[in-house]
Amino acid sequence: MDHIASDPPTRAEAFHWDAIAASLILEKYPMAGHQVPEVMDPTVREIPFGNYRVIYWLRIEDNVVVLTIRHGKRKLPRRLVLARKRSNR
Repeated sequence: MDHIASDPPTRAEAFHWDAIAASLILEKYPMAGHQVPEVMDPTVREIPFGNYRVIYWLRIEDNVVVLTIRHGKRKLPRRLVLARKRSNR
């Protein structure tokens, strides 16, 4: 997302609000996403957001933690997921 930081502030702000809007569905429907294939952990899920993926951890049935937002073409390193899950316990 470094390239977003180099965009004009209005574009970066629009991305920010769009990401929040995409994530709000998780408040009502935490199971809305599907399992992240490269992680193979049923509690790590994703929802699409334009060319990006909002990747989140289904911590408990109705509690989610957004772990990262990544471009759809980038793989998610398993070590990143494990580190972020540990830091959010």
